[in-house]
Amino acid sequence: MAKIEAILFDMDGVVIESALDVAEIKRALFGDASIFIIEGINNLPEDQQAGAWKLVEDMEIEAARTAKIYPEASELLEWMDKQGLKRGIITRNCRASVEVINRRINQDMGVIVAREDAEPKPAPDGVLLAMDILGVTPDSTLMVGDFTFDIDAGSAAGCRTVFLRTPKFAKLEVETDFEVSSLMEIVRIVEIIDDGRAS
Repeated sequence: MAKIEAILFDMDGVVIESALDVAEIKRALFGDASIFIIEGINNLPEDQQAGAWKLVEDMEIEAARTAKIYPEASELLEWMDKQGLKRGIITRNCRASVEVINRRINQDMGVIVAREDAEPKPAPDGVLLAMDILGVTPDSTLMVGDFTFDIDAGSAAGCRTVFLRTPKFAKLEVETDFEVSSLMEIVRIVEIIDDGRAS
C-alpha cells in the first residue's frame, strides 16, 4: 500500500474548538435537536429555505470569530509540515465561516472544502474533491473526524479513516480503520502505514 501523502480533517471538534451551538440552531429551525441541519433545511418548504440558511450562516460566522485551534491540532500540523504531508479541511460549515477562522488562527489548514463546494458529508464528494486538488490518491490519504459522517465520507472515497473519539461522541459506534483519543496518535498511525505494517 502507498505511503501517506495527505491527511484530511473535519473541522469543528477536531482542529478547532468552536462556540457554535448546533443543538440551538436545530431547535431554532426545526424545534428538534435530532434533525441534521443541512438535511433538515433541504426538507423545509422552498420559501423557508433562504431564511434558514441565512440564520445558520450568521451563527456559523459569529462562532468563527471566537474559535480557537486546539493546541494538539497545531502540533500535528507542524509535524506534518516537517514530513511534507499535504492537508485539507472537509466541513459541513459555510465557506465564509472557515475564511474567518483561517484569518484568525495563523495556521495553514490547506485545501478547504465547505458545504458550498461539494455534496456535504457523509457523501464522499468533498473528500474526492480535496484529493483531486491536492493530487493524491485514496490509498495515500487519511480522513480524520469525530463523527460517523466523517468516517463514512472517507470510507466511501476509498481513504483510510481515523476516528477521533471525543467526550461529545464517547459512545458512538463507528466502523473505522483506526481510532484515537488524541490527534498526536496519528503520528504513530502514519509511521505504521509507511513502514508497511498496516494492511
